Amino acid sequence: MDLPPKSSSLPRAPQKLQYKFPKPPLQLPTATASQPAAMKVCSGCHKPRITPSDPYKTCKKCRDKEKEKRKRRAERDAAAASLVPNRKPAPTPPTGIGRKPLLEVRDLSRAGLADFGKVKGEMVVKREETKKVVVGVKREAGADDGLPRFMKRPKLEPHARVPFHAPPLDDFAPTSYQSSTSLIHAIPSLRSVAFTGVYSIVANPTTSHSRRVHKVYKELKRELKPSWTFGASSTVIDSNPYIHRAQFPCTCTAAVPTRPQPSKPKNLMGYFSSSPSPLEDNDAGKCAGYLRITVSDDDSHWLPIKGQKVVVQVEHP
Repeated sequence: MDLPPKSSSLPRAPQKLQYKFPKPPLQLPTATASQPAAMKVCSGCHKPRITPSDPYKTCKKCRDKEKEKRKRRAERDAAAASLVPNRKPAPTPPTGIGRKPLLEVRDLSRAGLADFGKVKGEMVVKREETKKVVVGVKREAGADDGLPRFMKRPKLEPHARVPFHAPPLDDFAPTSYQSSTSLIHAIPSLRSVAFTGVYSIVANPTTSHSRRVHKVYKELKRELKPSWTFGASSTVIDSNPYIHRAQFPCTCTAAVPTRPQPSKPKNLMGYFSSSPSPLEDNDAGKCAGYLRITVSDDDSHWLPIKGQKVVVQVEHP
């Protein structure tokens, strides 16, 4: 009879409760004995080319480039100074510029600046002396002190003729208007028609003063047609190349019907026995009102622009 295998006295743990721990590595990495130090970045080319022991901030390649640039700049300055007379050339720096020779270069630059200051001071003194001499000559000649003065711009006439300022005939202080429309609208608002107004326009070379008078008359007639009583037949009061004045009479009595004539007797005896009728005065019912339009030259514009001044005068009893 077979016997069961011998088992350990300790109970075996379930399979799910058994944990497996990772095995430790066989050999840990050891630190290197000596690592190379990091290179410094160059401030010129921004590349790690400078060793930690190097005191410069730029690499040797950038320093060589800078030396070549300074050398070429000094050569250009010397060539430019040789073209200008009476001017000292700038000192050329030595080829092997380092930290110690830089002090010598600064001393040379300061000496050059001092010489330039002396030359500039001499030029200023000479300029002041010349200015004093010129001012003295001007004062002796009776000229100004050299200060700028504002000159008035001369006015230009398109037809090269002297502007004529005609004396007003009956235009005592006329009321000024901005345009012809505002002048026309002001006439009907008056109760007693004793009106004088003036306005100015830019002159048209193709429109003479006499033609402008008739244009103003037509414009007034068109705007004031319901109450218009002035005839088209005008009387020229004054006319020359600089002014034209015309007067239009009032015809308000022309619309009044005339009185009928007394009847004549039919027979001859009645004719001789009738008393003679008095002569009728034709001017008794005539209106004394008038419209006077004056057009003259106007040069009141601040630019040399020729204009026309229109004066409208209405008188009606």
